Amino acid sequence: ILMAFDGYDYFKRAGYNFLIRSDMDVFLTPLFAKWAPKYCNDFYVGGGAYSETMNVKRLKRVAKELGFKHADIWNLGSTWYSTPEQFRLVAYLTLFGMGYLSEEEFAMPERTGQLGVLMWPYWHYGVLLLYGQNLMMNHLIATQQLNIIKLDKLFDVPSGGLLDVSSILHIHVYHGDDMFSKFQFKAGNYDKYVNSLAKENTSLIKYYALKMALESKFSNLTDLYSQSQKIINTKQ
Repeated sequence: ILMAFDGYDYFKRAGYNFLIRSDMDVFLTPLFAKWAPKYCNDFYVGGGAYSETMNVKRLKRVAKELGFKHADIWNLGSTWYSTPEQFRLVAYLTLFGMGYLSEEEFAMPERTGQLGVLMWPYWHYGVLLLYGQNLMMNHLIATQQLNIIKLDKLFDVPSGGLLDVSSILHIHVYHGDDMFSKFQFKAGNYDKYVNSLAKENTSLIKYYALKMALESKFSNLTDLYSQSQKIINTKQ
């Protein structure tokens, strides 16, 4: 988030029209390379799951204390897609929200990780970003300063689904052990599927994620380079 603000001058000089901010536990789909926003100045955000009743009441109370408006829109996700200008604005305000919440709404044991995930999903320091952006995005929406569009059907789509990847842009691997699970992958429990992937319909979300993860794990750099060159040459 800090880079989205501090990096503005670089992004403009480098000629970027759009930026995406995303967690690391995600997969982009082939449709992502072909998709473009309908309106350049819209700010797109994916979906999340952090809006327990406790969070809703707390964030609305904080917004009132700070003198911010709140549009009562929830579960705005961690994936952003927009122009460098819009990124700079939202990132700046989100950083302010995160800083305020960190100092005023969390105790030291929470900030230093001593509670782990004990308070999730009620009030958890690990999703400070989502709390901070909720405050600020809701203010921007309520005051009509920015057209923020929630695209949770395209971004942050859970990795355990059976939708066709041609209908979405971005897959998010949330916590859990059902396929596709980042924990099961890390443990090596999917390695056995390397030679049987052809039997599955890898255009479906969970098998697409499995295919991408296993190919990345077992392909060497020479193979990846060779494949990328073939793609480049084909497009030329």
